[in-house]
Amino acid sequence: MVKVCEYCKKRYFSKPLASGTQKYCNRSCKDKAAFYRAKAEGKIRLRKGGYNRTTYVKCWIKAKESDHETAPCYLCGKRLAPESDWVLDHMYPISRLDTREQIIAEENLSVCCKECNIKKGTIPYDEYVLTIKRDEES
Repeated sequence: MVKVCEYCKKRYFSKPLASGTQKYCNRSCKDKAAFYRAKAEGKIRLRKGGYNRTTYVKCWIKAKESDHETAPCYLCGKRLAPESDWVLDHMYPISRLDTREQIIAEENLSVCCKECNIKKGTIPYDEYVLTIKRDEES
């Protein structure tokens, strides 16, 4: 049976056992259609992966104090060496930002230890600080 692929619009012969359900000519078209469908539904982030080395260096220098070779975690104050396990954290989470410019803005990035980054999750910095204060008072 000859069908038309829903993604690339090419004609193809469907497989004998899948003639009623097959919508795409091959796995590649099926995967591409699923990706664009998920992107349209907002299930895929605007930006994947980390930042380039220049961004990491700029944020490290900004956080580093002049008399120390380490930088403090902006949440807990723990001293972080350049070779230690630290990350760049978004003070205002990506999930609450609208544009790519807001996401990549260096003003929103801070040096943070991995433990604090995991605890903070998707909570904005201001709200996270308030929860820490409430926990200390309790």
